[in-house]
Amino acid sequence: MKEKIFVISFMIIIFGAFFINIFAPKKEISIYERRKLAKMPEITIEGLINKVDTTRIDKYIADHFLLRDKLRSLKTNVEFLLNKSDVNNLFYYDNYYFKYEEKYSERQIEAFGEKINYIYNKYFKNMNVYYSVIPEKNYYLNNTKYKKFAYNNLFESLDNINEDITYIDITDTINLDSYYYTDHHLRQDKLIPTVKKMASVMNFEFTDNYKVDIYEPFYGAYYGQLPIKNHGEKLYTLNNDVISNANVYNIENPYDKIYNYEKFGTIDSYDIFLSGATAYEEIYNNTTASNKELIIFRDSYTSSFAPLMLNGYKKITLLDLRYSNLDYLMKMVDIKNQDILFLYSTSLINGSDVLRVY
Repeated sequence: MKEKIFVISFMIIIFGAFFINIFAPKKEISIYERRKLAKMPEITIEGLINKVDTTRIDKYIADHFLLRDKLRSLKTNVEFLLNKSDVNNLFYYDNYYFKYEEKYSERQIEAFGEKINYIYNKYFKNMNVYYSVIPEKNYYLNNTKYKKFAYNNLFESLDNINEDITYIDITDTINLDSYYYTDHHLRQDKLIPTVKKMASVMNFEFTDNYKVDIYEPFYGAYYGQLPIKNHGEKLYTLNNDVISNANVYNIENPYDKIYNYEKFGTIDSYDIFLSGATAYEEIYNNTTASNKELIIFRDSYTSSFAPLMLNGYKKITLLDLRYSNLDYLMKMVDIKNQDILFLYSTSLINGSDVLRVY
């Protein structure tokens, strides 16, 4: 009798889960994994014969499996309980998610300096040109249990950058608390000391008068790759009259405001800042009488930096060499004695091949 009850219970669970998986509402995207989920393929005889459809069906079932996110979280926690130091090159420490940096590449770092010099010599010689380096949050991790990237070597290797380009050291204005728990980006509400230091060196008008807005839940880039917890965190934006009245020209996105609130809750909620990174973007300050302008060569970190620098400029132009060639982008720029800032993270500098300069 007990055996029959066990078998019947087991079959109910199996078939119950099967039917729930079939008839439960299907999501188009996974906020946790930051990707689109597989759709049910159209099944054909030919596709079944060559196994194309069966592979697609397997992926569809896996993406929409009941309790998928909780099972992924359980698997990851078990791996850490078995004393694995990392999972998928990611680790968790003191409530923060970290990713090991790629192997230190002296060639990539020296090439970065050469590219900066090339851009300076070709377009901006004798102008006010600056560069600053944003450390990955691993830089502020002092636990020797985990591998440490050679950050000191990286900064030393940048000594090949032209001495006429002024270096702004911002490492002392940032700490671990400045970063999101589940993401590699910096919290905008923690950037005020950093922008204040930039303003003092670059001589632009600075303000710390902002209203803080909070959006939640925010799931960062590392959240889905290291599914330890099943809840998000808060995303912060700073606002004032300058930012709320500014206009943005984005070559790829028609949204014309600093913060694109429609992006929150999508695959990458960090795209709330300037609608995400794009090759060419212009920001206009409509509340200043100043004609001062700034050009920033950027990566994704700049999306939260640039709005806080707008108080000091009539116009900020953002150029992203990951997505377009230097000479093509410069055809859209009217050079007229702007301030120039190269603002890049250590991870991009260590992989500078992505910059399309030559």
